[in-house]
Amino acid sequence: MVYMGTRNFTVYLGLIYVASILMFFPVTTLLNENMFGSATYMQVLPTVFGGGGLFYLTLLLCVSMVMLPLYLLKAYEMIVKAP
Repeated sequence: MVYMGTRNFTVYLGLIYVASILMFFPVTTLLNENMFGSATYMQVLPTVFGGGGLFYLTLLLCVSMVMLPLYLLKAYEMIVKAP
């Protein structure tokens, strides 16, 4: 959501976004995979990466449900309301 609201992109900001995304998913996945007693102990990697396209479809739909209304509102504001 921060990415959608950014208006002035720089190389430094882009690198921070990429590093943030690359660090969040692997760290969370490894912690869930290796912590004994977690709900997804030893199940995350086979399910996410070997489970077919269902995970990626779910991810795409959830992100679209959150981001599409924000994007449409921002597009309306920038194009119609205050060009």
